Amino acid sequence: MPLRIYIDGFYGAVNVGDEAVCESVVRGLSSVRPDAEFFVSTRDVPHSRSFCTIQPTWIHSHYPMPAHWRGFARWFNAVRRSDLVLIGGGGLLQDLHGWTFVGGFMLTASVAMMLGKPVGCIAIGAGPIQRVWLNRWLGRLCRDMFLLVVRDETSRGFLLQSGVEPDRIFVATDPVVGWLADSRSDEPAPEGQDLGLAIRPWKGLDEQRTAALIERMAERGNVRFFPFEPIADLAMADRLRDRLSAAARERFIVEQPATVVGWVDRVARLRGLLSMRLHGNIIAAGRGVPTLPVAYLEKVTDFIKQMELAACLRTVEDVGPELAEALESAIVDQRRRGDELRRRYSELGETSRRSYRILLERFGQSPPLPMAIRVAAGFVALRLIVMGLATQAIRPFRKTWTLLTGGGKGAATER
Repeated sequence: MPLRIYIDGFYGAVNVGDEAVCESVVRGLSSVRPDAEFFVSTRDVPHSRSFCTIQPTWIHSHYPMPAHWRGFARWFNAVRRSDLVLIGGGGLLQDLHGWTFVGGFMLTASVAMMLGKPVGCIAIGAGPIQRVWLNRWLGRLCRDMFLLVVRDETSRGFLLQSGVEPDRIFVATDPVVGWLADSRSDEPAPEGQDLGLAIRPWKGLDEQRTAALIERMAERGNVRFFPFEPIADLAMADRLRDRLSAAARERFIVEQPATVVGWVDRVARLRGLLSMRLHGNIIAAGRGVPTLPVAYLEKVTDFIKQMELAACLRTVEDVGPELAEALESAIVDQRRRGDELRRRYSELGETSRRSYRILLERFGQSPPLPMAIRVAAGFVALRLIVMGLATQAIRPFRKTWTLLTGGGKGAATER
């Protein structure tokens, strides 16, 4: 009988990095268990089906929105039928987006535990959790998981503070590294002609200085802009284009490949990439394209340190015309270190592949969940269901209040 695995992550939200993670996790687990059947949660089934090359059974899930409750029976049945339930990958265990963001993943974990299913995490980023009550509930669930595979030391530290036993945490790297390391050539990548830019709206990013950076980059050829999160990034691209000279505007090209593999192929054709986006840096490094990383969250810093490229790391406040020369210097340096960086990427890829083997081995050794854990998980699930339904009941009133008071937007956040 095939192993049935349910995977809950932030998929179908039109974020290229998250879709690449989904592709990578399913490919990685399949490489260890070719007979496995997958159920994967997504907010948009048609998008996931067309954007990814993998073809699991897609399950619509978007807690706590109305569509989640309309499809609750199908979602519950998929969890019930599964032999193993995984949360991941990506930076899911945090509440920067509000409690409902992590609450959806906690609901999956708690329902699965209530049903006696082994639950683990794969390739996750964890922390911060700002709400005390949420941190307490999440800590309880994490302590009862058989293994948590995290993508960096920062996440490991957060889980240790939450009381998770050290031997239940395995530090790997982002799963996209494993996928691209498996499919890369040992030969140096041919040098492309165009430069790439993968940035996003963020506090401290000066768009006037960013436009000046694009002007400088365009002096050397085309500048290809990669909107990893299209809704926000495309709006920023329009604002930046309006600030450019006519000559630079002609060379400013927005890329929008139709599949995750198409994104990898487009990045692989670049001469160099300046990237805030974690997966922009990961894809570039995986295809031998020199990158100038700009750190806006710890996840970018952690990966760049794993790649031993910390010397070229920049901050959001550094983004400006001066980085055009810094990018050229990074291209020269990383071309010179090509063999060394390819070896390092392969080493990181092996930690990702090893994480799948260890996770499935631990799953095979995991004992049945005690009834006390199942009952406690059931209470967490019940509370999350009630709270999720309550948010929808008061939603019309919150919208009215926002309209009356002119409520503003919060700060940008990212997984």
